Amino acid sequence: MKPAPFSYERPRDLDAALSMLAASRGSAKIIAGGQSLGPMLNLRLVQPELIVDISGLAELKRAVVISGGKGSLAGPVVGGLIFCGLAEPAIAALPGADHG
Repeated sequence: MKPAPFSYERPRDLDAALSMLAASRGSAKIIAGGQSLGPMLNLRLVQPELIVDISGLAELKRAVVISGGKGSLAGPVVGGLIFCGLAEPAIAALPGADHG
């Protein structure tokens, strides 16, 4: 099966992506890799009017480490993964890691 028609946008920065999503009023989906959304589109389980591709946004290609309290949280922004404090040394070694 093929997906229903949709518009595709690849914003130049995070502000543009957020503006596109706000303007869509809930009728957009975000794609960063396509492993989940692609098959759902093909099976027409989701039928968004707009797909916003965030895979090229530099602002989302960094790791953030937050220390405090009982330990640390670290995680790449894309993927929304959060790791326990044990991952801090590995995350801190990544290029572009911010420490807060």
